[in-house]
Amino acid sequence: MRPLNGANILLLLRNKGATNWEELCAGLGLNPEKPEHETLIPSLLRNLHELRQLGLVQFAVDTAAPDTVVGEIRHTQLWNQFHQALGGQRLVDLATLTPNTLVIQPYFGRPKEPVEPLDVFVVMPFLKELEPVYNDHIQKVVMTELHLRAKRGDDFFSSHEIISDVWAGINAAKVIIADITGHNANVFYEIGLAHTVGKPVVLITRNLAAVPFDVNHFRVIFYENTKQGMQYFEQKLTKTLQETLGLRDEHEKNASE
Repeated sequence: MRPLNGANILLLLRNKGATNWEELCAGLGLNPEKPEHETLIPSLLRNLHELRQLGLVQFAVDTAAPDTVVGEIRHTQLWNQFHQALGGQRLVDLATLTPNTLVIQPYFGRPKEPVEPLDVFVVMPFLKELEPVYNDHIQKVVMTELHLRAKRGDDFFSSHEIISDVWAGINAAKVIIADITGHNANVFYEIGLAHTVGKPVVLITRNLAAVPFDVNHFRVIFYENTKQGMQYFEQKLTKTLQETLGLRDEHEKNASE
């Protein structure tokens, strides 16, 4: 679910095509029919009316129920003036802010924009013996089963510094898969980067008994290089990614349709 703030509302209205209450709720990941979302609806209404008072959005209200939203919701051009007054801060950046957000200037600078959208970024040792794990199993789960986009670091390394490509991949992805087999120092460094910028990390390993103490409180998926072992790994990875990204299982989806 997206953070409930004015910037996210404006972003959905400006860039994502939301034009009414139902589309706005859907864009924010809210379902007014769900009991767990009932307490969030008043916050969204309050944010909308605050934006209206500031002249940033326009919509009609029912005089008999002044807290409601009626008909079309439109953004105004006033945001452009706010944008300049705030020093050119991007709406897409402001939309991610929450009370827990820490605003910093990264050592590696602003990551370069990805050429194409990325869902899963995989960090793992560049060992020939581990290539089948990525090529035959991770890609199968991510791309074939879940229809997501995945890349490993060496899929798009350029002639620039490798760390800038890794930094860009971590920031672009929705979730990171990290293979900690062999305790590779680079992999652990990249896990630290991912955790620092708030990305969920799915840890996998071939040797569950050798998981270092500083990450053993995180859930780790074990894989064994046997047919049965890798089938189990694919099932666990699929379930974990579905839970992490809020994806519905195909069986559940078909049952509800």
